[in-house]
Amino acid sequence: MADINKKIVFGIGVSTGDPTIVLLIPRAAFEHMLATGEANDLDLRKIGLPIKIAVGSVENHAAGVSLLQKAAAEGGITINDMRKHDFKIDDVPRRDDD
Repeated sequence: MADINKKIVFGIGVSTGDPTIVLLIPRAAFEHMLATGEANDLDLRKIGLPIKIAVGSVENHAAGVSLLQKAAAEGGITINDMRKHDFKIDDVPRRDDD
């Protein structure tokens, strides 16, 4: 079995009636992904949710965008750039809300 510290921790709950997926990335998992280029992936179809999640790491934002653009171009997929939209969950307390 792979080193458990290199695996993403995830949970699924319900907040205000909506399913919420929580992903926690241990430092060892992040460092492993960054060093090897490997991704952690979760296939939630195995528990009845039609969702697959792939999580990797990149050096910076530009490298991540470049990787997505390259993969999309190779697959003939058009990207809808939503970087200027705020997708955070509004009703979750944040450390800076104290």
